[in-house]
Amino acid sequence: MNLILLIFLHILQPTIASCDMSTVRTNFKRGNTSSELLEEHISFMEDMTCETAEPYLACAIMQRAEHSIWPPYQLKYFNLGKERLEKYISSYPHDIEARYVRLLVQKGSPLFLGYCNNISEDASYILDNLQKSKEKKEFKEEMRNAAKENLN
Repeated sequence: MNLILLIFLHILQPTIASCDMSTVRTNFKRGNTSSELLEEHISFMEDMTCETAEPYLACAIMQRAEHSIWPPYQLKYFNLGKERLEKYISSYPHDIEARYVRLLVQKGSPLFLGYCNNISEDASYILDNLQKSKEKKEFKEEMRNAAKENLN
């Protein structure tokens, strides 16, 4: 019986370890203070097999634009990340955390990029559905505050 339990835990271990969202969120909050830290964060998320990290990965790809000097590359990275984020939200429209990430990205994006169309929609969605979320109380409060700040 113990052998079966050990085998089961060994099989599950990569799955459990591969979805470390607390590290993803911590790195997201820390920001992209350097291109080296950003690339480490991207590598960490690319190695994960957890789909829920995809919005954060998309955002990190967009953040590459901030470390690029050449404007065509800045636009390329921004659009690549934006497409990934929008594709994820299209596939998972009820993912409140993805909506939260998009809200923060759109609020922080330069207006000339025109990526600001979902701010009110995402803020409303977060406030309307936060009670259903299974996230920790502190993280729910963080999402609530961001949504309230950006509700028109």
